[in-house]
Amino acid sequence: MSFYDTKITKSARKQHFCDYCDEIINEGETFVREAGMNLDEEFVHAKLHLECNAASKAVAEINEGEWEMHEYARGRVDDDRSRPPQFKPDGTRTEEPL
Repeated sequence: MSFYDTKITKSARKQHFCDYCDEIINEGETFVREAGMNLDEEFVHAKLHLECNAASKAVAEINEGEWEMHEYARGRVDDDRSRPPQFKPDGTRTEEPL
């Protein structure tokens, strides 16, 4: 049994770290908060930039529902931090192919 809840927080009250890219989510920035039970029946929670949330969904599609925390570049499906994000904060993809 699994369940998952996703909530968009309009304005961070304090600084957090993104569980996808490990970069700072600044105070006042909009971010996604996820919590729930995964398929292994472990409780999990994450805070993500909007573009990292979109990228995590793409990675989960590729990897049968899973992605590793702190392994990716911001808004990308890989760890190439020298390149721009593949997802915009609104969740749309940029022109760069996945």
